[in-house]
Amino acid sequence: ARWHIVSIDEKPRQRLSETWRPPGNAIHPMKLDKFKQSLDHDAPPANLENLAVEVLWFAAKGNWTRAHELAQARDDATGAWVHAYLHRAEGDISNAHYWYRRAGQQPHNGSLGEEWDEIASALI
Repeated sequence: ARWHIVSIDEKPRQRLSETWRPPGNAIHPMKLDKFKQSLDHDAPPANLENLAVEVLWFAAKGNWTRAHELAQARDDATGAWVHAYLHRAEGDISNAHYWYRRAGQQPHNGSLGEEWDEIASALI
């Protein structure tokens, strides 16, 4: 017997594909140290395939406004996670907690640098 899929809700499927990749299929080939080195340049690396990683790049460069615009454009758990980080960095803790909840993440208690490294490591 053949099984036929009658209906698929594309939103959860799309969200899953945007937030999880198998270990052999990295989001992009860059390593954390190489990503940090890219902060010496005026523009983010061209090979970034993950908008959330670009958010972190602009945040590290001190361009909170651009980082926030990009975070708002990513409506999934990963986008919410970097969004939480941005609001924590600006000192808006209650707003950060809202975004941590949307991301399904616990609020970070360490330094902003530690959190940036944690998120970047998870995404690249």
